[in-house]
Amino acid sequence: MDHAIRSQATGTHATVGLTSRCPYGLGACWGGAYEALQTLDGVASVRPIANVEDSTAQVFLHGDTLPDLDRWAQQFAQVANGSYDFRGVEVSLRASVQARNGDFGLTGSSIGKPVLLAPLEHIEKVQFDRATAKAKPALPEEHSAYERLIARYRDAGTADLPARVTGPLRQTDTGWTLYVRDFDA
Repeated sequence: MDHAIRSQATGTHATVGLTSRCPYGLGACWGGAYEALQTLDGVASVRPIANVEDSTAQVFLHGDTLPDLDRWAQQFAQVANGSYDFRGVEVSLRASVQARNGDFGLTGSSIGKPVLLAPLEHIEKVQFDRATAKAKPALPEEHSAYERLIARYRDAGTADLPARVTGPLRQTDTGWTLYVRDFDA
């Protein structure tokens, strides 16, 4: 089932940071989280196995879209009944990198408005270390991913650069910001 989901999924890949309040961790107490993730708006499929090492879950959305993070947190809390802490979402988004007014963003036909790109710097990853009860620290290559992506965009010499960009996603009233942790362009 896991192989079928990974090979057939076509939409945005999202990694959801979850901390189980169960003393045995996310893997041992996965059932409630698995059920709750399936109810989130826009989720097409949920991988049936949690990433125990990072305390994360993998979901795929319908199309190359972005989740409403506030709505997801509310929905998850209602269905999971307080059994888990929802730590945030990281996405891997296929779109085009473009420069606009000195900033860089992602645009695509499925994305309503551009997604601002930013360096990972001070944002915590959703990957978690249970031993320290903190987000896993970013590796040097993760810290430099934004600068490397912008350099790749400039080297390409085009108005837009098709890419898959991965990182923590934040949502405000004005739109989304994707903090670049990794990319493929």
